[in-house]
Amino acid sequence: MPKKFSYQELAAAAKNFPSSTMLGQGGTGRVYKGFLTDSGRIERIWASYEHAKEDFMAELKIMSQLECRNVVSLIGWCIDQGELLLVYDYMFNGSLDKYLFGNNRMHLSWNLFGNNRMHLSWNLRYNVVLSLASALLYLHEDSGQCIPHRDVKSANVMLDFNFNAKLGDFGAAQFLDQLSNN
Repeated sequence: MPKKFSYQELAAAAKNFPSSTMLGQGGTGRVYKGFLTDSGRIERIWASYEHAKEDFMAELKIMSQLECRNVVSLIGWCIDQGELLLVYDYMFNGSLDKYLFGNNRMHLSWNLFGNNRMHLSWNLRYNVVLSLASALLYLHEDSGQCIPHRDVKSANVMLDFNFNAKLGDFGAAQFLDQLSNN
């Protein structure tokens, strides 16, 4: 079960959220690296957008119920001092899009002809695809309730230390029965 954190705990873990600890930014907030007892990433939701609290609560509800090795694990959450924060496992190698489309030194080329870039083996590529397919199978068939992710893209496929792929960013996801009621 995800742990409830205070804002002070998470602000301290992320060193008060300076830009130097920011890992990325999405449509609803920014993601920061923070150090708790275990390393984690802290998603700071922009509380000022129109449906922030509803979206936050929906993501918290969904993520609290998921138990799949191919889905990023929710460690905890915080609603405090006007802040909405979600805490996830830290994915050491970031998101897949940075390896597919980035041009930094750690870029992993998917082609076999390179320019001094690290090459992703066919076995590793296969495991990324298989992990993503396993996550989707779990969400659609094995979780007990169908949960369409609704935003599957390389930026939402996270890579852990060993390049195991995990699906993340469930901000747009809903239980299927919620979708049919809208």
